[in-house]
Amino acid sequence: MAVSNGVYLKQNWSSIRAHGDKVINSDGTLEIIGMGHEVLWNLTKQFPWPMATVAGEIEIPGPLGMTMFQPQQTKINHQGQVAFQEVRAGEIDNLLIDLIYGGGKFDARVYEGTPTAYLRKKDIYECFIVVDNPDRDFENRSQPLLISGNMFFHYFGEIEQGNSTDYRPA
Repeated sequence: MAVSNGVYLKQNWSSIRAHGDKVINSDGTLEIIGMGHEVLWNLTKQFPWPMATVAGEIEIPGPLGMTMFQPQQTKINHQGQVAFQEVRAGEIDNLLIDLIYGGGKFDARVYEGTPTAYLRKKDIYECFIVVDNPDRDFENRSQPLLISGNMFFHYFGEIEQGNSTDYRPA
């Protein structure tokens, strides 16, 4: 049973509010740089948000069976799920073909916000996408066709502060 009183709850609430508003998962976009596909950022439903981190742990043995951990080098190779909404003009299908003709790789920017109004952005490099063949379903009349798969990319911890504090253009 929780034993709480208003004063204690208000202290916790104030502590949480001091950090500011929470980031909402939907408030992000992925923009592919080059080849004229920058306009497709608004068809990207899901993408990985890059984070700077170490690649893992190194176990260090010590005397008497003792072990310690030490961090590995910074992780620069990342991967995550990506999904695009296809349109009748086949823009995502064409994007994937263009990427193959262009060598398969592209650079991109991810925004906390949109390309025109964002809190911060991160550049990712030498990205490529491995998509799963989407399923078409006669009975599914309630959702757009999604083209999804896995995106592989490199991220070096670069963060650029944005041009907005609330996702609205200046």
